[in-house]
Amino acid sequence: MGSSLRLLADHVACDGNQEQGYWRWIRRKRRRLSGVDEGGSVTTMRTPEKEDEKVEDPDAQSLVRMQVLGTDGAAPVALGRSVLCGPSVEDTYGCHYHVYPSASSGDAHGTALCWSLRRSSLNTHALMCLGRVANSCHKDMVLFDDDIGILLSYTATP
Repeated sequence: MGSSLRLLADHVACDGNQEQGYWRWIRRKRRRLSGVDEGGSVTTMRTPEKEDEKVEDPDAQSLVRMQVLGTDGAAPVALGRSVLCGPSVEDTYGCHYHVYPSASSGDAHGTALCWSLRRSSLNTHALMCLGRVANSCHKDMVLFDDDIGILLSYTATP
């Protein structure tokens, strides 16, 4: 993870005290509420059956197009098939996007919490806080800007 942090150093800017107050608020433990994802908007991958489906958020489009190396280390695998965003995601997880492996957010649990560096910067402290939230939810963390990103799996050792 250290090398990944060094790669991000050129793209990260600190917002100062305003961001620190936000992350103190996000760090509080929140229990999952039923229907927490109902208020968000879902962007799904286009398929031949759904050509007319409108994809509105360019960052969500970018996440749906992203691929990561599979467990074999060679074959690319899609990061996810649908992306949830909006106030419910930001209030629950403290990130911009929540990626799901299924075509609908109701069909499976999300697999990754995603932060758009284009929407807002991230300092080291905020990165660690987001990593702790992702770890407690058993999810990966994706930091991205346009069509390139870094997937981080955060695990704490005793």
